[in-house]
Amino acid sequence: MADLQSQLTISNNTVVTSKAETPETPVTPVVVSQQSLLSALSYLRTELEKLKKENKELSTERTTLFEQLETEKNKNNSIVLNNNSEIVEDIHGINHKNNNEDSASSEGDDDNKEKELIEELKAQIERIEKEKKNEVANIELQLDQTREEKKQLEIQHQSLIAKLANFKTSIADKLKADNNIIEQNNKLMN
Repeated sequence: MADLQSQLTISNNTVVTSKAETPETPVTPVVVSQQSLLSALSYLRTELEKLKKENKELSTERTTLFEQLETEKNKNNSIVLNNNSEIVEDIHGINHKNNNEDSASSEGDDDNKEKELIEELKAQIERIEKEKKNEVANIELQLDQTREEKKQLEIQHQSLIAKLANFKTSIADKLKADNNIIEQNNKLMN
């Protein structure tokens, strides 16, 4: 009767052994309760759902960053075109003004003022272009970081899927073994 009692106690547990176990290198089996295995399976499912959610959020963030990048590029191009148009208009205005001015003002002063204005406008354009390039570079850096995070999450996701598959297989095998033991014990009792 004591043997039957110990068999009943063992049947409430599941024996988990390594997949790498071979006849040459036996591994000592570990007794783990079915509840522990089911809890681990539940935990892995929860983690898998979290990773799926994070992956979806990163995809959304990546799309948003792509859109921001395109918007910034379009703004940058628009600003450059507007500034170029303003420079052309300023130069035409200066030329028109020079044509209408008195002959009393000297041409040397007008040329210097025109050159200074042109240089100032060029400096403004360069400054604006540099700012926009920095903004685009920052957005591209964020995009690269997001891609790397997504790649890492995909790796974790695949790892958890593999673990989940192993647990499912292991639990199924162990539950079948437990059912066989229970059936044997029931036959012995009858």
